[in-house]
Amino acid sequence: MAIIWEDGKTEWEGYVLNTREMNFIDESDFYALVYDETEDKIKKIQYDSTRYAGNARATIDAPQCVHEKAKSAWISSQIDEYRERTLEYLKKPKIDARIKVVRGRTNKRGRTGIVAWIKTYPNKYGKGTVKLVFFEPDDDKGEIVRDYERNVEVIDYEMPSNDELIRRLRSLAERGAYLRFDYKPAVIIV
Repeated sequence: MAIIWEDGKTEWEGYVLNTREMNFIDESDFYALVYDETEDKIKKIQYDSTRYAGNARATIDAPQCVHEKAKSAWISSQIDEYRERTLEYLKKPKIDARIKVVRGRTNKRGRTGIVAWIKTYPNKYGKGTVKLVFFEPDDDKGEIVRDYERNVEVIDYEMPSNDELIRRLRSLAERGAYLRFDYKPAVIIV
């Protein structure tokens, strides 16, 4: 059935993957998630709203072959950002991780060590909290020094291969992640 506009015009026949309603304070917008074969990507199209007197409707009608193409398009659109978020997660300090000071004035840049513990404190200069990383530096064994979490990075981490990241995204796609609007997959570390 696809998207049928209020004037009777039909679009995206055979390509509608999912429909959703987005609620606001006083009104609702209605969206269809469609697969665009020419651009090989998934698009979000607003077809109706309670803000105006529209009478459009959409029906999910995509066959399985279109769903498979949409999954592949979703994976290729997510892989770069997923890789960046995975790398960002892996560089965050964890207990017993080897870290390196990359900025700041408390410790000299390039100083390395092993994280002993991490503690969160209220920010005394404003709202929110700050995380301090307490670590044993390699150049001063037996001592514990501290620095802000934003000033240190993990140096011994293992980045999953591109094939592993694609496998994780494919697993999410098989469970319907590509059918959700604006979905950003969580970093999965095993």
